Amino acid sequence: MTTFAGIEEVTVFQAITTKHGIKMMKLGMRPNRGWTMTKALAAAGRIVGKTYKRTEADAAVADLDAWVRAQRGA
Repeated sequence: MTTFAGIEEVTVFQAITTKHGIKMMKLGMRPNRGWTMTKALAAAGRIVGKTYKRTEADAAVADLDAWVRAQRGA
């Protein structure tokens, strides 16, 4: 079992779920009714510190992956 305790760990979990949500939407699936690509990219931008356009989903996934790896290594 994995436990995410604390602010930093919860943010890492949010980044992981956002990354996988963006991947799902690229395949045509939606994680839930209220979650659009625009909202997912805005969430990714809040975590990483960048702004993404709708066409930059691949860049957002790559940046989130790099951010998560950096946080896990710290």
